[in-house]
Amino acid sequence: VQLMPEIASLTGVVSSLGGSPTVDLKRFPAIARVQRMVEDLKISQNLFDILSRMDRDGEAGSRVSRSLFVNFLQTFEGLRSANRTNLTDYVPLEDGERVIKIVRLVRVSDIGMGTLVLTHNRLFLMKDNRTPCEIVRLRSIVSADKFQSKNLLQSSSPGIRLVCSRDTGSRPKFAKVTSASAKPGADDSYELQLLFTLERDMWLAYLTEMIQAHKIYLVTKDVSVLGSAACNVTLA
Repeated sequence: VQLMPEIASLTGVVSSLGGSPTVDLKRFPAIARVQRMVEDLKISQNLFDILSRMDRDGEAGSRVSRSLFVNFLQTFEGLRSANRTNLTDYVPLEDGERVIKIVRLVRVSDIGMGTLVLTHNRLFLMKDNRTPCEIVRLRSIVSADKFQSKNLLQSSSPGIRLVCSRDTGSRPKFAKVTSASAKPGADDSYELQLLFTLERDMWLAYLTEMIQAHKIYLVTKDVSVLGSAACNVTLA
């Protein structure tokens, strides 16, 4: 797809549409790529298909109305701007890695409370909006389950328990050793607890989607699987 410099900004995209009432599948991937929404062509086509079905009461089409497309771009840009504000600029992203979701007021095991950041490959905790702590790589998470944590005052907090494998790195100092790995010589797994103020169930769905995608990727080496999962989570 040939990239067009005039669509590098949201205003430029709208202007480039001219008087056309619709956007077609041929033009959409170029816009999506320049706007850094989706770089993979297959994922871009799938996203276009979703938008066209929204525009046609469930039926796939070859065009998306101008109004729906512009509304989608504005929503996407708003989410991206919110994610960037004084936060994600400090996350040390790897090549091809993007911030997918953030949620505030999350307590992680013994390292404290902050903003939880989910990327294509990792989970971070930002304690002061400038100091990211890498919690775990998604490929090393074995399972994710929800639970209720109770403190000494018997108040309850919704949480997510992650069981992680040590095969991709050393166990963090703040990680709780699981009962299975507490045995002498058995140290291949550890546990992380995430306590949420809001959105626990939604985040369990986000993490489950990305964890499964990484498991598939480890077998197939198909990077589009990660992109598709990230797109699903971003749009959720």
